[in-house]
Amino acid sequence: MIWLTWRQHRRQFLFAVLALGALAALLVPVGRQMHKAFADTGAAGCLRGLGTADMVDMQQGFTCDRAISKFADAWGAMQFPAALLVLVPLLIGMFFGAPLISREVEFGTHRLVWTQGVTRGRWAAVKVTMLVAGSLALAAGYALLTAWWLGPIAAVDRGGARFAFPQFDLIGVAPVAHTLFALAVGVLAGAVSRRVMSAMAVTVFAYAAVRLAVTVLVRPNWREPETLRFSVIGDKVPNEARGDWILSDGVYEASGRLIEKNARMLCPPSEVDICGDDGRYNMITYQPWDRFWLFQWLESGLYVALAAILLGIAVWLVRRRA
Repeated sequence: MIWLTWRQHRRQFLFAVLALGALAALLVPVGRQMHKAFADTGAAGCLRGLGTADMVDMQQGFTCDRAISKFADAWGAMQFPAALLVLVPLLIGMFFGAPLISREVEFGTHRLVWTQGVTRGRWAAVKVTMLVAGSLALAAGYALLTAWWLGPIAAVDRGGARFAFPQFDLIGVAPVAHTLFALAVGVLAGAVSRRVMSAMAVTVFAYAAVRLAVTVLVRPNWREPETLRFSVIGDKVPNEARGDWILSDGVYEASGRLIEKNARMLCPPSEVDICGDDGRYNMITYQPWDRFWLFQWLESGLYVALAAILLGIAVWLVRRRA
C-alpha cells in the first residue's frame, strides 16, 4: 500500500520539490542583497542599540528612524510580492489534498483497491499519513526559506507588522500549520463531494474563510492587550524597534477624554511653553513583542487541532460510506 501510494503521488511531490527549488533560486539572491543592505544602512546595528526598553531617548529614536527609513525605502516593497507566498499552503491543499480521495472515487479506481484485500480504513490511513508527511516536509523547507528572506523587513516594520498579514503567516511555525490545515480541508472536501473540481473549489472557500476569521477575530485576542501611557511633554518616546503590535493609540486630555485617535503628540521639555503642560497624555494599546512566538504556537495549535478533526472525519467517511 505504501509503494502504491508513492507511485500514485510521486509526480506531484517531484513537481513540488522543483517548485520549492525554483522559489529558493529566486529568493536567495535577493535575500542576500537585502540582508547586506540591512547591515550597511545601519538599521541592524541601530535596532540592536535600542534594545527592548519600553521608552527610549527621543533623539536616539529619531536617529534610528533615519537608518530604518533608508532601508525601508529601498526594500520595503518586497513585502508586497511576499503576500503571494501565503498561497502556497492553499495550493498544497488544492492539488494534494482535494484529489486524494475524490479522484479515486470519481474515476472508480477505489473499487479495485477495496477488493484487493486492503480495508478502506487502511487505504485511507496510509494515503493520508504519507501525504501529510510529505507535505509537512515541503512546508518546513518553505517556512525556513521565507522566514530568512523576510527577516530584515519584519525587523524594521513598525506597529507590529510581523503579527499581521502577511508576515505572521510566512514566519515561524505558522506556515507549516497552515499547510496541514489546508491539506485536511482538501481531503475532507474530496471525501464529501467525491468530485475533484468541486473539492478544489470547496477547499479554496473553506480555507480562506477560516483563515480570515482567525486572523481578524482570534489573533488579536489570544491574550489581553497591554497599555502604555506617557505624557506629551518629555524627552522619551516609545521604542518602536521592539516590534509591539499596536492595536490602537491616541491623545487624551487629563480628564481621559480622547482628543485625537490614531495619533501621538510629542513635545520636548524645552518647548513646554509652546505646547502647554495641561496634563495631556498619549496612550497605546498593544500586544507586546515577546508574545510573538506565543501567538505563533497558539494559532498553530488551533490549526493542527482543526486539521486532526477534519482528517479523522475524512477517514471515517471512507470507512463508513458506501
